[in-house]
Amino acid sequence: MQWIQVPALNQAKVKWLGYNVISFGAFSAGSGSVGGRLAVRGNVNINGGFSVGNDVQLVLDVPGDDYTSSPISYSFIGGHTVSWVDGTINPDTTSIRPEFGYAGDSFSGATGLGLRMTGTNALNGGNLDAHFDNAQNYYGVLSNQLSVEPANANAAIQWGGLFFTCNDNSGRYVANVNSVLFASATWYSVAPNCASGATWVINVIGNGDLVFQGGDFPGVGERVLYNVIGNGRTIRVKTRVNGNILATGSTLVQEGGVTAGLVVVGSISNMLSATLPKCDDLKPYAIVLPLQAAAESGATVMSVAGFSQFVSQDQFTIGSSSVVYTLQTRSQSADGTSFTITFSPPLSDSAENGVFIKTSVDPNLPRVQDNITVEEATGSSAFTLAASFVVIFISLLF
Repeated sequence: MQWIQVPALNQAKVKWLGYNVISFGAFSAGSGSVGGRLAVRGNVNINGGFSVGNDVQLVLDVPGDDYTSSPISYSFIGGHTVSWVDGTINPDTTSIRPEFGYAGDSFSGATGLGLRMTGTNALNGGNLDAHFDNAQNYYGVLSNQLSVEPANANAAIQWGGLFFTCNDNSGRYVANVNSVLFASATWYSVAPNCASGATWVINVIGNGDLVFQGGDFPGVGERVLYNVIGNGRTIRVKTRVNGNILATGSTLVQEGGVTAGLVVVGSISNMLSATLPKCDDLKPYAIVLPLQAAAESGATVMSVAGFSQFVSQDQFTIGSSSVVYTLQTRSQSADGTSFTITFSPPLSDSAENGVFIKTSVDPNLPRVQDNITVEEATGSSAFTLAASFVVIFISLLF
């Protein structure tokens, strides 16, 4: 992913982009893991079994801009005091080129980890405050530049979900979203006119905490950036975050789930799990939405939640069944709460309200948007919004 070019970390040919998680303050955790590399400016306190670098796949002869796969000296950097009860630093000594740990002031903890620190004479090597300060300044400038880009997408709460609409089909969208909306949303949806596989810059404005809860944002995760504006804010992660987080003046608290992307924050008071972005060729990802009403065996019509991201000729499955259906037409209810879709062949078994239907989307291929009709209003809507989350799973991105 090449949305940033960043200053070196006092290592030849090494960029900050080589690190999965960067904290410009302290770092605390119990048991957990960072799939990529971890760099911390301040003190590190890990009081459980914690692994770093498990997902780093080294390739010795790679292009100069591939900082994730290029071997570097330190998979883990703690700028000051490091207390680490147990865990692993990878790539380990069985790798084609092991990487080590750095403790700027002192280390206490598991003997094996201490040996990995001292193996490169890094122990008591001196803090890296100046380098971290330069990087924090850089990322702050980047955040400010992104925050003033013209917005071409909007977001609003509807039926408990955060709905994104687009003003064009450019494939790169900027949306300014108040953190209050995130705190109110338990699922996310994107309008059908937004380009599939697009780049999203979501500037999180306001002064309150940013809360991630409910389902994934429906986009290619390595192309999604949450740019948290301002200082002194708290980012509360309660579920999987499908995207990258840039918040140089905020504190991240992971209460559940996983961050699936780069994390660059002011400090981390608790981390459970962070995974590397997978910047390889785009691969199909799945759109998953729940049924809004039960459907009987033999039916050819169903209702699904919110904005229907399915388009004509999309193929989908229902629940755990392996039967493949093809979407034919779709129409939006008059009150905007659901979409009615027609499909073939007829439903082989009955489907309960809330069961998920799933289709795969290939971001490499354009999808022809079909016409959407709007149903006439009646005394009461044909379907009501079920009390279930819309979960949008995105997998294997770019």
